[in-house]
Amino acid sequence: MTLDQRHRQMDAARVHAELTLEALWLRYAALTGSGDLFDVDGYLAGLMPWETGQQDVLALALNEALADGYRAHRVDYCSPTTSAPGGSRDRWATAPPSVTDARPGT
Repeated sequence: MTLDQRHRQMDAARVHAELTLEALWLRYAALTGSGDLFDVDGYLAGLMPWETGQQDVLALALNEALADGYRAHRVDYCSPTTSAPGGSRDRWATAPPSVTDARPGT
């Protein structure tokens, strides 16, 4: 991916996540991003290059925002969920005990 494509992809992700520039910058700064609001704006507009480490922090902030939006639109199951190993509350994360406890020949 070229640098031009990367900043365009990040700005498209920002729009898709419905983040203002300020909200994106807050997420980025919370993840140890060292650029200021003008740096983020300039990079997303394609006006300035940015070091790859800061691009990665910005990508992480965007990916987390997109994931948050996805989780906000999930549909709950009617039946109660069980807690899976590792704390997952997803009902389908593990097989039912009757399947996992079954042994061949029993």
